Amino acid sequence: MKAPAFYPLKLFFILVLSALPLAGCPADPLETWLGSYSYSEHGPENSLIVLEYEIEIYKENDNYFAVIEVDGYQTMTRIKAKVTGNEKSIDLVFEEYLPDNLFEPYNPGDILLSFERTDAGLITHWGKMTPALTEDISSGDYFTLN
Repeated sequence: MKAPAFYPLKLFFILVLSALPLAGCPADPLETWLGSYSYSEHGPENSLIVLEYEIEIYKENDNYFAVIEVDGYQTMTRIKAKVTGNEKSIDLVFEEYLPDNLFEPYNPGDILLSFERTDAGLITHWGKMTPALTEDISSGDYFTLN
């Protein structure tokens, strides 16, 4: 029995479409969040107090995590968080304290903060973790991808 005339064309489209995930589109949307993010929080005017926030998002086996470090005046935070979400937004969910951490205000499962990608850029939504030097905890443009 002879194959229909459209069979080679159908086979071509199946091969092309199956290769699309390999053409620069990550199979896992959280991969787009991998990297280092930073934010410098400054105290009131004429103050020399600065807190430096560093977040490193990485993949371990099939899971995504973040190491969050905050350093500055009377502050040394070392946290491991689980990263959940999609290509548009993620939550950093407290998992455990790391060595050298000074204070322990968070509990497992607490959403520390969230990142959202918008046309305006990377927006931070503060959760249980908030800026320490200001009372303004509104969502906004805080962290940058290094």
